[in-house]
Amino acid sequence: MSSSNNKNSLKLFGIISVLALSFWAIFYVSTDKYQQNAKLRQERADTINNTEKPQNADHVVLKKNERHDIGRTSLVYKGAENDILLVDLYLLDLDPKQSYLKKIKEVEAKKELDLGGVKYRLISANDKYLTLKILHLSLTP
Repeated sequence: MSSSNNKNSLKLFGIISVLALSFWAIFYVSTDKYQQNAKLRQERADTINNTEKPQNADHVVLKKNERHDIGRTSLVYKGAENDILLVDLYLLDLDPKQSYLKKIKEVEAKKELDLGGVKYRLISANDKYLTLKILHLSLTP
């Protein structure tokens, strides 16, 4: 008889614990402090995920150290040193994890630039962004 009372007591304690935790969680989520923290977290996430979008379909804006897929390639702008642009090129058909560092002179990039079968022309470059115009995009190998 006492073992069945103990089992019933444990069941009752478990049910009460689950209900108490559920009500506490609902109360905590509804507090002003939690709401303010959630709003700040969302604003930070929106700021981080907000990437600069090109205004024209034939322009590409590469933010420093962010990967951008274009056709069958991916580009990562690494910055500029002494009028030389540093770009990591990923050939998605060959090996999407292997990067090929391309050192490009700004003077040559203003004329025409070929990266993985895609032809570009340099629009602008600074330490944080690289803007390229797509001249020819080849989607077939």
